[in-house]
Amino acid sequence: MKRLSLILLATLFVVGCKPATVPTLAKAPDRLSIYEKAEISTGTSSAILKGIAYAESSYRAGAAHPDPLDRGLFGLHESEAYHLERATKWGEYDADNPQEAAIIAGMLFQENLRILGREDLAIAAHYQGPTGVKKRGPCQWYIDRVRSE
Repeated sequence: MKRLSLILLATLFVVGCKPATVPTLAKAPDRLSIYEKAEISTGTSSAILKGIAYAESSYRAGAAHPDPLDRGLFGLHESEAYHLERATKWGEYDADNPQEAAIIAGMLFQENLRILGREDLAIAAHYQGPTGVKKRGPCQWYIDRVRSE
């Protein structure tokens, strides 16, 4: 890291740039959407995360879900057991906080992708769970809704 800093400073000196004119990446994350930040954190594409938010809540963090245990922008099922399992794996989070929920949704997608092996099945598992997908097959309407956004 020290070597990289020295090379950068030497380059600035040679080309005559002032260090203040070099764009910094420190401000860039502030301009990213919650979906893009979650993509960076989890590896799940922002398009899939945005599609899940659309399918679950039409982008409304306070949306009423048919199941009262489903919460927030991503409709995370927040039974005590599910929350504890996720918090143990990935850290404590608030399902009603859009950024935290986006990261958990991204982590869930990655876990479901490892279990099921296909992107469309991992999308369906957000709605059905991996066991539901294995037993009953994927809900195509849900996959289509996620992909439509």
